[in-house]
Amino acid sequence: PTLVLEQSVLNENIASVRRRIDGDKSIRLVVKSLPCAELIKYISDQLNCSRFMCFHGPFIKQTAKIFPKADILLGKPMPPASFEHLATEFLQEGLVLDNVQWLIDTHEHLDAYLEIAERLNINIRINLEINIGLNRGGFAHEDQLKIALLTIADSENLSFSGLMGYEAHASKIPDVFGGMKLALKQVTEKYRRFKAIAERFGNQEELTFNSAGSTTFTEYQGNDVINDISIGSIFVKPEDFELPHLNEFKPALFIATPILKAVEKPQLPLPQPFNTPLNSLFRFIGKVPNKGAYIYGGNWMASPFYPEGFKTNSLFGRSSNQEFISHTNDTLKPGDCVLFRPTQSEAVMLQFGELLLIKPNNEIDYWPVYQATQVRLDANKKGKSRES
Repeated sequence: PTLVLEQSVLNENIASVRRRIDGDKSIRLVVKSLPCAELIKYISDQLNCSRFMCFHGPFIKQTAKIFPKADILLGKPMPPASFEHLATEFLQEGLVLDNVQWLIDTHEHLDAYLEIAERLNINIRINLEINIGLNRGGFAHEDQLKIALLTIADSENLSFSGLMGYEAHASKIPDVFGGMKLALKQVTEKYRRFKAIAERFGNQEELTFNSAGSTTFTEYQGNDVINDISIGSIFVKPEDFELPHLNEFKPALFIATPILKAVEKPQLPLPQPFNTPLNSLFRFIGKVPNKGAYIYGGNWMASPFYPEGFKTNSLFGRSSNQEFISHTNDTLKPGDCVLFRPTQSEAVMLQFGELLLIKPNNEIDYWPVYQATQVRLDANKKGKSRES
């Protein structure tokens, strides 16, 4: 099984994103949704973009190494122990800590980061997460935000870099009678109130006011509050992003896997003497197909895509080893490939090793994906206790 990226479609999606973003807003590429260095390089070159959002410790380090001058905003707050681990690795490996905006969602996390920064004698940039409606955390009230900003202002080790407010819930509201636009209007007004407070603690032109995502970024044209737009999955458009207001974008990412076995009149594995009559009954009522096949692998976060008419079968069950598919194609045979369309990119792209790129001239290339696992801080240290 191989993950395949069609570059010509990727190019069309990049062009569509470019048309949708106002010139006064910066694009921030979401690394978790595009966890492939060559892919991120390609998109960032096309869009002249050097801002990234990271959600995972190892991805922060890899992005900092690949893009030494990048501005990296965290998309979720790291536990204090993870922050200390990463900060120490940055110092040991000569990476630039000032390139990272560490996301803080509570006063407790802010105090913990401050204690670590003082102990390590480092200066760090702090971006504050605000709750503008998703209710997944962050500062929900203006008074809470003021206290956090005062804490940062009083510290020699912390500097305020901006706000991050995520509003993905707005895209889940049916756009009947302008539901999504109304939700985004409410989100923007709440963000505006937080921003008015934040601007007292920094230069507006230097602060990051981040929001949006692949499901909502198209609605930010003309928005005078946000200056930093997060975009990721829409460049390859997994199936979860098949929404009416994103129709101009096309799927560019697929799982290709070969057929191992072709089966005429497949049989459910039932005990005798029930096997033959029950299989005949299930076939008669359409629960067991006339044609089937077993593929290499399966059970991915993905839906059947090509050839038309093939699908998984709940009676045969799901399998990550040899998944059964039913089909109506008279020509499918062992060795042929079927295509699945991933429902998301962020987890699926890490499952297949190198990404197979199909170029517009039909030449191919292989792009390695990010390393998702954490490397020990000191691999040579022996005898560490379980507690440490």
